[in-house]
Amino acid sequence: MHDIKRQASGRWAAIMAAFVPNFPTTNKHCLCPIHGGKDGFRLFPDFESTGGSVCATCGKFPSGFDLLKRINGWTLAEAAKAVESFLRCGATSNVFASPARQLKSTQHAFNEKAANNLNAVILQSMIITNLEQDAPPLARYFKKRGLGGVIDDLSSELLFNTELPYYEDNCLTGYYPCLIGIVRNPVNKIVTLHRTFLTQEGTKAPVPSPKKLMQPTEARATTGAAIQLYPAGEVLAVAEGIETAIAVHLATGWPVWACISAHGLASLIVPPQVKTLYIMADKDKSKRGEQAALQLASRYPNIETKIFQPSAAIPHGEKGIDWADVITAEVAS
Repeated sequence: MHDIKRQASGRWAAIMAAFVPNFPTTNKHCLCPIHGGKDGFRLFPDFESTGGSVCATCGKFPSGFDLLKRINGWTLAEAAKAVESFLRCGATSNVFASPARQLKSTQHAFNEKAANNLNAVILQSMIITNLEQDAPPLARYFKKRGLGGVIDDLSSELLFNTELPYYEDNCLTGYYPCLIGIVRNPVNKIVTLHRTFLTQEGTKAPVPSPKKLMQPTEARATTGAAIQLYPAGEVLAVAEGIETAIAVHLATGWPVWACISAHGLASLIVPPQVKTLYIMADKDKSKRGEQAALQLASRYPNIETKIFQPSAAIPHGEKGIDWADVITAEVAS
């Protein structure tokens, strides 16, 4: 709790803007976000540091946690979790840029409903501090995929939801444990979430599409974006899927990003500090993985780029093979 308070200090205006609609931005007497009223509420002079405020009717709130508890009916633990998620994943006002600001830099309209849906999933999901204790189905899934080593090196860009609803053709078909991957654009703002629906036993959920992207904050927002699993330095490796990226990281120690799809790989915006780019291409019968890797490499002629593709034959009946298949098979043998 002490760490969360320390990290929240200096950010309470943004935190309140994320959780409380039309929260006052002045310390003058104004509308109370709890009971209404016209001028009985004001912010303490140190509000930005503490989140403290007072209402002539509702009383004093020494910290922002106290105010969030009262406004939303939360316990202290629930308020702390919400603020922690905010601090980890970014505020609505920063991550999901407001329509006015967003339209200055893009031709595509900002989708406020999509942003609210993304925020809701983030706030309902947990930051994993101990994989086996916090997310047993996910721990089982990684072990079944031969990625048990990630238990000690799990990316903070992955969240876990114990019971996320699954919709098919706008119809709710069930609730499943779910791995959440945070998809960020080139300026590090969250634009959507990638979901992998699981069973309690650690297999993919028995649904038509166990892996799905949520609707992004605007059209084409995922172009150039990725799940930035491990921070990029002068070296960066990129792959399509989360599991493939994790397998490469465990085998090499390289920082790796998951680009979600072949299109995502081809359109990735590589950060400027990268001097060596390793492209871990899927091997597909359609050749799409190889083509995407070549497209990405051709867009960065000034970066030392190396494309790696599995040499193993594509198994009978399969559409392709990726580096997760290769690496986990080598570990198993």
